[in-house]
Amino acid sequence: MVSIGTVPKVEASDIQTMVAGSAVSVRPSNLNAPSDSSGAITARISSTGKLQATLSHITEVARRLSQADTWQGAVAKSSDPHRLDVSALQTTKDHNLSVQVDQVATAQSAVSAQFSPLGTTIGLGTLNIEVGQWSGSYSSFTPNPNWPKARVSSGPGDTSLERLRDRINGAGIGVYANVISDPTGTYLILRAASTGSENGFKITVEPSEGISAEQVQSLQKLAFDPPNAPHGMQVTQDGQDAVLQVNGRTIQSPTNFVEDVAPGVDVTAHQASDKPVTIQVKKDNSQAQALVEDFVQTFNDLQDQVSSPQAVEPRLADTAQRVQATVKSALERDPSLAALGVTGQDNGKLGLDRSTLDQFMTAAPTDAPNGLKQLSRAISAVTDTGDASEPPSRPSASSPNTSPLFRQAVVDQYTHNMYAEDVS
Repeated sequence: MVSIGTVPKVEASDIQTMVAGSAVSVRPSNLNAPSDSSGAITARISSTGKLQATLSHITEVARRLSQADTWQGAVAKSSDPHRLDVSALQTTKDHNLSVQVDQVATAQSAVSAQFSPLGTTIGLGTLNIEVGQWSGSYSSFTPNPNWPKARVSSGPGDTSLERLRDRINGAGIGVYANVISDPTGTYLILRAASTGSENGFKITVEPSEGISAEQVQSLQKLAFDPPNAPHGMQVTQDGQDAVLQVNGRTIQSPTNFVEDVAPGVDVTAHQASDKPVTIQVKKDNSQAQALVEDFVQTFNDLQDQVSSPQAVEPRLADTAQRVQATVKSALERDPSLAALGVTGQDNGKLGLDRSTLDQFMTAAPTDAPNGLKQLSRAISAVTDTGDASEPPSRPSASSPNTSPLFRQAVVDQYTHNMYAEDVS
């Protein structure tokens, strides 16, 4: 097991103070409490934790049900996902889109002239690498201000293509390098780290003084500057933006992932297309419906836990009862909750008429009913006041519900967790 680090030592007296509110005298005999008492204490701790988790969950579910985003879910489908994929976060209505992919975004790449397979050394010198945009004919270059100019040098005894590749990749300059070899020779391949026309690259070379003409020629094979070094590296793929026509509107993007081609609708272009791809976007309230069902189930779990004979921390139990009263009061006074199919039952639990809920969702609401918004605020007010999301409050040493045996069980559990040894 992997060690998670050293835990600072906590004195037993400090732990006892946290549990009981004041120093508690702990007798060793407490550590050997009868099994039936220990079982009751464990059950109480477990019941308190479960109730706390249920209160936190019902508060969160109510909060999500009160948000408009929950009621604006969407699903989207592409008629040709191999050319154009689609995802939809939210929508307020159903609609169709016609998207034609004129071109996909690509990253510029280039390959060097051939080096002998028996000797792949290069001349001593420096490669000056810039990231930016070439004109359509590669006659001019505009640097991208977001990428600084970089210098990568070869040194004495360090003139192999493989070592130069490693230096380029380690520089983090927006260009990736690779070396390939076959029976005919060895080549350096460079590729822009990002797609888009503004992320191309230009390479000029500076031979070191005193090297031979043959070494200069070898180094110049690594230049990529078509107007000034036509015999240097040759382009194998242009860097270009994606261009899409969305319902007749042109959208240009440096990447193939294009956000918000319509509100809440994103697409990913895979291939250029000579005909439009149809995208259908429809409202989907399945998330809201699932949350309504979750709320009812969680409330009923809360009812079971409060009705259980097992004891829990008093303040937490009081918070749970107030949450129950808040929900029941809302059901009595607000008809919008009944429109969701949520009803009160004689046993204190909630019922859910799914046909009523389905009918409500058929109307495709785009926002939460006011009753849910008010109920969420009311539940949050109760649980915030009752600290339902925090650990139970520190009990008083004199509290009849916090016996020395119970306090000792908490101390034992806390101490065991703090000082458990790592297993290697």
